[in-house]
Amino acid sequence: MDNAYQLKKTGDEFLNRRDFETAIEYYEKAIQIDAKNPYIWYAKGNTLYKMKRYKEAIQSLDSALSLNPSLDRPWYVKGNIFRDLNALDDAILAFTNAIERDPRSAFAHFGLGTTYARQGRDKEALESFDRAIAINNRLDKPWAEKGEIFLRQGDTKKAKECFQRSLSIDPHNAKAKKGLAPIKNSDDVIQL
Repeated sequence: MDNAYQLKKTGDEFLNRRDFETAIEYYEKAIQIDAKNPYIWYAKGNTLYKMKRYKEAIQSLDSALSLNPSLDRPWYVKGNIFRDLNALDDAILAFTNAIERDPRSAFAHFGLGTTYARQGRDKEALESFDRAIAINNRLDKPWAEKGEIFLRQGDTKKAKECFQRSLSIDPHNAKAKKGLAPIKNSDDVIQL
């Protein structure tokens, strides 16, 4: 099996099984055959991100972008890395770059929203979550994040609606369950 495409595909299978080390081995073999393929570099970078090997991940993602600057996914993963590292301005820049390349990326809008929320920029966060939902209304996490913002702002009615919407999509969403728990049946009273 010396075809770079087949090696990448096998790496993807190991990634899907969460066998990250083996996935990396296959991506590295694929890169040895076709170092000019940005998708292999992206796959390696994404896997390294999942392993929390951030510096190496950024190097691989930058390699993907140097080969094809129009890709959005490397920017999205870089945004996640920077957010995880609490480099929030860098995360905003990365998510914005992803959105510029693919305005229909619900995940990039969601990532941007979570970053704004961490900065306390609720208005921008809510707008980003709304864009993510408008693109893909089957995402539960933007609803839960919106619920947290409304709860923090004291608008328990909107918070409750958002948490319930999140749970209607994914009944196991822990953030929505936790947020909804202190809200009584009343629309405006929180049980402390």
